[in-house]
Amino acid sequence: MKNHALVFFSVLFLLGATAAAQPLPKGAAGKKIALDIKGMDVADVLKMIAAEAGLNLVIDKGVSGRVNLLLKDVRPEEALDAVLAAHRLVREERGSISLIMTAKDYEEAYGVLPPDYREFERVILTHVRARQAAALLEQLKSTRGRILVDETANAVILVDTAEKNKQLCCLLREMDVALFTESLPLRYAPAAAVAPLLAEALGRPLAGVVVDERSNQLIVRATREDLARLRRLLEELDVRGREVMIDARIVQVNLDDKLSLGVDWDALLCNNVRWEGRFDQLVSSGGSVWTLGTLAPEDPEDWRAVVEALRTVGEVRILSSPRLTVTHNESAKILVGSKQVYVTSSAVVSPSATQTTEAVNFVDVGVKLYVTPAVSPDGFICLKVRPEVSSVVENYRTAVGNTIPVVETSEAETTVLLKDGAAMVIAGLMKEEKVRTVNKVPLLGDIPFLGALFRSRSERDRKTELAIFLTCRIVEWDAGAGPDETVEKEKGADYNTS
Repeated sequence: MKNHALVFFSVLFLLGATAAAQPLPKGAAGKKIALDIKGMDVADVLKMIAAEAGLNLVIDKGVSGRVNLLLKDVRPEEALDAVLAAHRLVREERGSISLIMTAKDYEEAYGVLPPDYREFERVILTHVRARQAAALLEQLKSTRGRILVDETANAVILVDTAEKNKQLCCLLREMDVALFTESLPLRYAPAAAVAPLLAEALGRPLAGVVVDERSNQLIVRATREDLARLRRLLEELDVRGREVMIDARIVQVNLDDKLSLGVDWDALLCNNVRWEGRFDQLVSSGGSVWTLGTLAPEDPEDWRAVVEALRTVGEVRILSSPRLTVTHNESAKILVGSKQVYVTSSAVVSPSATQTTEAVNFVDVGVKLYVTPAVSPDGFICLKVRPEVSSVVENYRTAVGNTIPVVETSEAETTVLLKDGAAMVIAGLMKEEKVRTVNKVPLLGDIPFLGALFRSRSERDRKTELAIFLTCRIVEWDAGAGPDETVEKEKGADYNTS
């Protein structure tokens, strides 16, 4: 047998040395064929495929056997590899000639099997479509491996090394399980936020989670065991978020010359406020420093005593008293001021004409307060607060005549831990502005030109300081109430959640 193999290779070497290279016929590389073979000789099948692929084959006389194969929409090269792997045949390239022999003859001639020797595995699937499974395996096969589909039998044909086929077969067995589709409605959590968590917990090929944002539902495709596990996980994720009621008081103190450096809060409120610390502003043109403290008494209305104490040092004005309810870990914004409007122009130049378009823009000016509360399991409130005060200091006129406001902004940001029902105070922001006043005699002062004799203008500097009081309460709900029958328990002062 060994002598026979040596003679065979000598003849093939002479053929390969004299044969001219024959390129594949035009269109053969992208051509696809279908095979439905039952009991046909393997040598005849190889010749038929070689004719379709435009290959030159020399088949050893030791190649024998019958072929039973059903393939649809495959390339000739893929069909050839499937036949070779199914009958444990080896293909060796010699120039433009492909040598086909048995694996045993190759091993006797060279002493080893070829490094890319591939085997044939046919896996029939019961629950999963073969084409879907094959698409997932494409990225896992080796570089010389082939994955074919027999749609009639719903089977996946693996043509790869023995080790790789073993891995792919294990993966196919994991895929081939019964999957069921079920819709899981959510009451509180947004479906889009929960879906990635469930999909990661699923971790099974061909299973998945689809979001229906309209009805806030999750469409899950998984096994019965995974569905039961996801339901239990969803019960822990889909819970009602706790809410925090925030009562805000924004107070402005007009400073006189005696308080040009601002209110001495330590001396004024040493017995009413426990100061937590000072922190510089993130953006500031005035160089002032915020002071943060918490009201010592538990009385939620104690801020009134602080305001009365402020009246002893200057004119006090309450700019706003907003009240809002914020969900756990969500942000809220309070604006006390106005939207300053300005116009920008842009020109579009074309060969025929130049068109100028105007855009109206708005910028928030005044007192802005951003709050983000988080409720801890032990009943404390972690409050992230960012106050911001802005004003227009001048107007900038562009070359085309547009007026753009120049906004001066002071802001800071901090996080503080409060007890339920406690209040905090942020003070220390000083602002200086020009106040222009016009005094005139009624009627006479409005006469054009001559009216200037009956009116006068004055301008003075005004310094103000802002103080922000925040009282935070956790909103409690009746545990026995349904989702549409929540009842708030009042704590401290009477307040409304609407």
